[in-house]
Amino acid sequence: RAVYIHCNIAKLQPFIDGSKRTSRMMESIALMNADIIPVYSSRDADILNYRKGQIAFYETENYSPYADYFLNKQVERIKEIE
Repeated sequence: RAVYIHCNIAKLQPFIDGSKRTSRMMESIALMNADIIPVYSSRDADILNYRKGQIAFYETENYSPYADYFLNKQVERIKEIE
């Protein structure tokens, strides 16, 4: 649900500026409602993978590239906590 919300709100571009921030906020709300801690990164490599996933969705409507980025970030977070 979180991936679907994020990809589709960002693709709609409902705001002149802030569509991706809004979509990340909505994604976070969906995750928190499911008792999952949202995870984000400001590392250049992660930002690049995030953008690649988004662009792939914009061009193909395939959620897989963004979902892979999203799940990898969740797994990294879990490994850090262990």
